[in-house]
Amino acid sequence: MRLLLGLLCAAGFAAAAQAEDIDVTARPIMFFSRAEPSRTVFGPLTFRGGLVLTSENPNFGGISGLRIADDGRLTAVTDRAFWLTGKLAYEGTAPGALADAAMFPVLGASGKRLSGTMLSDTEGLELDGTTAWVGIERKHQVVRFDLSKGVATARAAAVSGPKGFRGLPFNEGIEALGIVPGGAEQGTLLVVSEAGLDDAGNHRAWLLPGNTKKKPRALSVKRRDEYAITDLAFLSGGDLVVLERRYRPPFGLHMRMRRITQASIAEGAVLDGEVLIEASIADEIDNMEGLSVHRGTDGGDVLTLISDNNFNGFQRNVLLQFRIAD
Repeated sequence: MRLLLGLLCAAGFAAAAQAEDIDVTARPIMFFSRAEPSRTVFGPLTFRGGLVLTSENPNFGGISGLRIADDGRLTAVTDRAFWLTGKLAYEGTAPGALADAAMFPVLGASGKRLSGTMLSDTEGLELDGTTAWVGIERKHQVVRFDLSKGVATARAAAVSGPKGFRGLPFNEGIEALGIVPGGAEQGTLLVVSEAGLDDAGNHRAWLLPGNTKKKPRALSVKRRDEYAITDLAFLSGGDLVVLERRYRPPFGLHMRMRRITQASIAEGAVLDGEVLIEASIADEIDNMEGLSVHRGTDGGDVLTLISDNNFNGFQRNVLLQFRIAD
């Protein structure tokens, strides 16, 4: 989704689309609420810290899909078809830097970089062992990668999608996906549209085979308060967390997360759950599009969010971390 369209820069793709190490500057975010800077607890979430990430590399930015391993290894995709890798370093429990950062073009089946308006809008990311799934929003397609030899040489293999993919809005299609970790749908790939709605006005969603041999099946996620769904991730206990964003020009930017029980994920279901947090431009947010869950050193789940700056100087690449109560 492109926010602040009237302010977007006209910068094009960098001429060189080759793998390269990059330097990333990380400015600490010391508090989440500007109105209450000493506050750290927000319902079941505790703010651990955050970073504003910048780089002189022209391909850096537009970060939309995110996964972080327990040891801090970061893998992300940008909406200009680049992989971003690195490792989060910490100062205590707060993120302090992104070390060993590198960027690699996302390769299609031919070995050439995905390019063009339809193919380069890589938005959602899921990792399961050495397999990655990426959602291409405008193409309305999911592709799969074998990462056993790393992201630099991994090539996209198309995943068969349901007929319903073709009816999704051009720039509000596939943006959130993840492998269901347990229960009756263990191993299936849950795919949720950003703002493609069914006849009841809810977000269209599907269960794709993923690591199983099951057939694609439809379900939906309850739409609330005109929010769009920008990512999802699963907690270690199996419940689903959905990241949402709402933008009402010129300054009405909001972010929200909902928790949905794993047991409710089934064909034909309308998924809904409790709101974990809701924030506005009065807080330290931007265009939040990426969500990841990993286990912290204390054994608890940590939620990491990242924003897509749309390669726009008026927006930021913000990384935020919260610990969720058990």
